[in-house]
Amino acid sequence: MWDLTVTNIGGIRHGSASVEDGLNVVQASNFRGKSSLIAALKTGLGATGHYDDHPLTEGTDRGEVTLETEQNDYSVALERPVHETVVRKGDPYVSDEGAQLAVRLFACLDADNPIRQAVRNGVDITELLQAPLDFEDLDSQIETLTREKREIDEQIAEAKRAGERVPTLQETVTRLESELDSLRDQRDELAEAEASKAHVEQLSDEISALSEQLANVTEDISRLEGSIERKDERVAEIETELADLTDPTEPVEATDIPPKRERLETLEERIALVEDLYRANQNVVDADALDVLTEVNRSIAASDVTCWVCGEETTNAEIEAAIDRLQSKLTELRDRKGDLESEIEELEAARREYRRVEETRDRLETEKRTLRTAIDEKRGLLQEKRARQSSLEDEIDDLETELASAEAEYNEELTDVKTQIRTTESKLSEKREALESHQSRYDDLDDLQRERDDVRSTLTDLRNRKKRTQETLKDRFNAIITDIIDAFGPGFSSARLVLKTDDRGDVAEIDLEIGREIDDAGQRTSVDTLSEGEVELIGLVVAIAGYHAFDVGSTVPCILIDGISQLAAEHLQGVASYLEDTSEILVTTAYPEAGDFDGSVITPDEWKVVSDKEKAIQ
Repeated sequence: MWDLTVTNIGGIRHGSASVEDGLNVVQASNFRGKSSLIAALKTGLGATGHYDDHPLTEGTDRGEVTLETEQNDYSVALERPVHETVVRKGDPYVSDEGAQLAVRLFACLDADNPIRQAVRNGVDITELLQAPLDFEDLDSQIETLTREKREIDEQIAEAKRAGERVPTLQETVTRLESELDSLRDQRDELAEAEASKAHVEQLSDEISALSEQLANVTEDISRLEGSIERKDERVAEIETELADLTDPTEPVEATDIPPKRERLETLEERIALVEDLYRANQNVVDADALDVLTEVNRSIAASDVTCWVCGEETTNAEIEAAIDRLQSKLTELRDRKGDLESEIEELEAARREYRRVEETRDRLETEKRTLRTAIDEKRGLLQEKRARQSSLEDEIDDLETELASAEAEYNEELTDVKTQIRTTESKLSEKREALESHQSRYDDLDDLQRERDDVRSTLTDLRNRKKRTQETLKDRFNAIITDIIDAFGPGFSSARLVLKTDDRGDVAEIDLEIGREIDDAGQRTSVDTLSEGEVELIGLVVAIAGYHAFDVGSTVPCILIDGISQLAAEHLQGVASYLEDTSEILVTTAYPEAGDFDGSVITPDEWKVVSDKEKAIQ
């Protein structure tokens, strides 16, 4: 059970309600806060502010929702700074922005739900149905993992090549060890005959020690040069990526969008008014029912009619001309609405693109700075190593000159053997290091292959997730709408979601196809030919299909429904019964005349609502 306390949300000044598991019906007449309770639940869930404004009561500066569940308590405040847009503060039930977006689209099914609005207006629903996937930016994740896999593939290829060289290197090391043992035995035999060998051995030992240091320093230099080269290449790649980034226009302030939305709502109200006026008058003319409304004096030349609005005498032709002007006005208003919707979408798209480019640029700039710092550090170390290399080479040259002078006293054979020993020791040291390096890289092969398999699996999952979700969405809609058609017998005979793909096989459009049987033949139709109740029913089913496809139930255990009074009472009860098992909690609104429901009834009798004050003023 959930306990909800509401202050200054929508039309509710103050009120509280308990929401039980199963079906909950907010049942009351108009202006008693039914829809506002749904808005309060949306606020507590964190689903407001996406596609619409936060529902702070008009004329107030602060509203609050407290949601107490069996596990946790959540508190959300809506505040309106002076001359600014309403902002949300606090800790809602859902904190992740992507999850909030999915909850708004697929769990909060009020009359302003974006998917229901899109179905109602007959516009493309593809972008809305894919919005949670687009929010995840799967393409960017795939690109990053593809680059990571390519790097792992290169490491695996290098490890395999290293493994192929291990047997040869091991054979060479064994051979050199044997040669070195033989040369040392030969040297010892020759050295025993020499009386003045101490100085020569000391010089030889010093040269060997310095030679080993020189080999290590040379290896360090090679490793540093390779590391610097790789980092320089990555910096160049980053600079190319930065150069390739588009430079979108800086987005407008957030306050530019709400006024346009308010203008859009005003246009929609005017369109609805003109549509009703046009439809009512046109129906009278089409039905030739002027006699019902006014006096008609018929003659051979024309019929004189008393206008049922102003009482003036007129003719059929003048009435039809007036209706045509209404139609022209309706077309003009719809065109203005379309232009305004395009402006809003362009502004929001510009803001999203600007944020995406800025985030990418910041990430690349940070990586570039880190790389340049590392390059500078390694170049400093490289300079030190090269200085040490030069110093060792000079020391070895000096010692070898001194050794050559000392060994001039020995016989030529001993000198040759010692020279061979030094050469063999150097070769053996080099080959041992090479063997150790190659063996180490080869030992990493299994880990690299497992890492590549993990990346490949993740890549496959990312590439398939979008398609799987889209297929699930389609299948869920088609199954649910079939059940609805069988149960309620609406005026349409079929409806389905169709996934339309592009040349690469990616889903480019999700089309809603509706069919109606005419003279025993199926024909495709549109929402314009359906009743309001049928249109709202289809919109609900599309959103519920998304609730299943995106597993929204794992985020919030509830579905909120409002604004379906167009359905007959028995159909409203049927929908509630059908959806009751879809989530743990189902909350819907209904008028008293809808009858009794088999669930918990929430009544607003104790609430303080805006309409109470308005009545008091009257």
